[in-house]
Amino acid sequence: MILLLLFMSVAEAPGLPTPPPCPITVELNNQLHPTLNSARVACDVERQLHRAGWSDPLITGALANAWHESHWNPDAVGDRGHAVGFWQLHDRGLGHGMGVKRLSARRSTARIIRFTEKQQLTTRSLRTSGQAADIFCRKVMRPLRSDIAGRTRARTADLVD
Repeated sequence: MILLLLFMSVAEAPGLPTPPPCPITVELNNQLHPTLNSARVACDVERQLHRAGWSDPLITGALANAWHESHWNPDAVGDRGHAVGFWQLHDRGLGHGMGVKRLSARRSTARIIRFTEKQQLTTRSLRTSGQAADIFCRKVMRPLRSDIAGRTRARTADLVD
């Protein structure tokens, strides 16, 4: 509710440009209850993915994956310091060569966008957010036991459908 009021107050502020809404983040926020700062970061990521032309199911699936990786915390550190940031990009994986830039949700999201374009994931026809979450988990995030992780993340994404 607080997040929704925040978006409404920003949108109604005179003289400020109106940012695009974050309906997926708001819906997941209602189900998952992240911190206010984490929800703001997720909203920024949602906007960045929309600007890149991603479909709503793919955005929902990606945000569900990020929730399971970091709870949308841009300062999260895992795997003994090898995985960091909103997406938990691993220094031996998709985050290779990024260093501390992996902590920037904007920069790591740009890396995710480029990678998904190479994988032709953004051009797939995805029927549900759950299907998108499972595919995103297996093709992009690639955690250990991605079969189990994919199903779990699909259930989270299905909260929006």
